[in-house]
Amino acid sequence: VNHIKSVESSIMKGWNKIERKWYPHKSFEGGTDTVAYGHKLTRDDIKYGKFANGITMQEANELLLQDIKKHEDRVRHIIKDKYNVDYDTLSIPQKFLLTDYEYTGVLKKFPSFTIALLVGNKAEMIKQHVRTSNKVPLKDRNTRTADYINKNF
Repeated sequence: VNHIKSVESSIMKGWNKIERKWYPHKSFEGGTDTVAYGHKLTRDDIKYGKFANGITMQEANELLLQDIKKHEDRVRHIIKDKYNVDYDTLSIPQKFLLTDYEYTGVLKKFPSFTIALLVGNKAEMIKQHVRTSNKVPLKDRNTRTADYINKNF
């Protein structure tokens, strides 16, 4: 939770410190707007103005927990369907990294990284871990990922 908070909102974009609320803002990687900790607004969210009046820190935290659960469930299905691996057999560091990649919507774009992670090949994980947005490396996130791999694998 704290990792996602720090990488998804290190500059607190969309946070109004006077009102103490989060408001939607343009997403760094494009697509629909984002609110709080990287929550991508759906078309219905936009159509019905779900977040137009902002959300409190507590609501943002609850939304983050829902999003993490949703992405973790996606990881569970992806690795079962594509790699025939049971999510529940993975270590906490493996689950963490897979969910982090899925949270940013790129897990399926990193099959070499995923295979290396599933077999514990640290050297290949380091080689394959670099994420970009519009072809620009996500420097902070990549540094944090490399540090995590080095400490946990």
